[in-house]
Amino acid sequence: MDGVFDPLPILLADFTVAAVSADAILNWHTQQEINSKDFTIQRSFDGGHFDNVGSVAAQGNSSTKHAYTFTDAGIINSGQNILYYRLLSTDIDGKQAYSHVITLKLKNNQWSVRLLANPVLGDAKVALSGVTGNALVAINDVNGKPVYKSKIPGANGIINIPVSSLPHGFYIMVITNGTEKKSIPFIK
Repeated sequence: MDGVFDPLPILLADFTVAAVSADAILNWHTQQEINSKDFTIQRSFDGGHFDNVGSVAAQGNSSTKHAYTFTDAGIINSGQNILYYRLLSTDIDGKQAYSHVITLKLKNNQWSVRLLANPVLGDAKVALSGVTGNALVAINDVNGKPVYKSKIPGANGIINIPVSSLPHGFYIMVITNGTEKKSIPFIK
């Protein structure tokens, strides 16, 4: 192919949000940055109209993974049912790109669990939000036999579950929060 192609300023690896006390903690990683300037954090209560709530300086130029965090202080007490977040990345030339939109549910003590990659190639990375107290993680094989069990204190955010030593196959991860359970099937 002939032509002039401008690379995207940011290669975003992941973008998550979790409730911690009264704050929403946003975390994201970039795999690559080319002439990046900053990230503008945008929040919405309806999923349509977004307002700028802060900004974080970017790395600039990097070909290695870089971690970022932003705290939306006190937002959990806003009286809203759900929060929507996105990132607006800007490079030094003024070019901009939006991330995907992520959500944080606040009402009715709803909690969520999401497996970040399936099939799982190494350790399982699980994003938890809205978990109160300790979470219990159990992994069962296809026959229902337990192969892993662990208690995770203060389990909001991204949690690594050591499954790299398990043989290849089909498993069910069960996360317990109080009296509620959520199951996630996965392939190793």
